[in-house]
Amino acid sequence: MSKTRISYSFHVPYCRKCLFLQKIENSMRNIANVSATFLCMCIVLWGVACKQAKQTGGTNTPAKQTLPAPTNEYMVGLFDNCNYIDIIFHNLNFSMSVSDKANAQGNVAYMSLNAVDDIACTPSIGRAYYQNTDTGKELCVADLHYSDNCAYFVLLENERPKWACKMSEKGVAFMQQVLSMKTQAPQ
Repeated sequence: MSKTRISYSFHVPYCRKCLFLQKIENSMRNIANVSATFLCMCIVLWGVACKQAKQTGGTNTPAKQTLPAPTNEYMVGLFDNCNYIDIIFHNLNFSMSVSDKANAQGNVAYMSLNAVDDIACTPSIGRAYYQNTDTGKELCVADLHYSDNCAYFVLLENERPKWACKMSEKGVAFMQQVLSMKTQAPQ
């Protein structure tokens, strides 16, 4: 004798509603599982990032901004041809002009051939215009940067930084003297 299964079907009016609700419930469970998985992945990634931050010291120091130092040939050309300099200080009530070749060359010598470690060390305090009055040619434009920690020039080409060089010791002494005269001047 073979066993046969007998199935009975009853007509229940809310059966389709129950199936629909079951599908919604299953979908919600799937969404909850995906959300839980996503949350776990976020926690793991956060933990890895924290571990890496601890290994690197935990600080994100910005990269230093640098420019190459001017070439020796450029500086020799500037030294040989410059005979007039205008220096205009930002936020100060004075400017300076150097109008003879010997003093202009002395001011050019305030630029060293040493590269600057970080050109964002201190803001510009002024701008210098190096010229040759015989030819009427502007030879160089440089932003002056000076503070207790930093003293350097940023040489511009077409209003964009091209080179940067440290101020020589004589240049630093000159800048200290000029700025002290400003503070001693009557208001």
